[in-house]
Amino acid sequence: MSQHNFEKFYSNFSNEQKNALLETIQTAEKIVPQSKRCIAWAMPTLIIGSDYLCHVQGFKNHNSFFPSSGNITKLFKSELSKFKVSNGTIQFDKDVPFPKLLMKKILLARSEEHTSELQSQFRISYA
Repeated sequence: MSQHNFEKFYSNFSNEQKNALLETIQTAEKIVPQSKRCIAWAMPTLIIGSDYLCHVQGFKNHNSFFPSSGNITKLFKSELSKFKVSNGTIQFDKDVPFPKLLMKKILLARSEEHTSELQSQFRISYA
């Protein structure tokens, strides 16, 4: 695990909100254990290689899960119908972690996108 201390980063939030944010990011780390911690776009972030996997950030009235791909919100449109969603941002209750099963589906899809991107970068032409 990286040296980035997300607990310190979230220290200005209420205990309930901080715990929801930390549990969300820790769940993401368990789902994609090869991910590494960093701060990107002024948010706690998980990366795979140099690719952003997701960001998790708290705000005054909500928390946000950023899956680092606009395709994800389109792909999971029906499952995300109870959330406020924009292109690349999923807002969730500030005192409750992001739902684990939905996060697993989203992060597995993100991992597949990452793998596909890597494979396309290393395609060899024999022509």
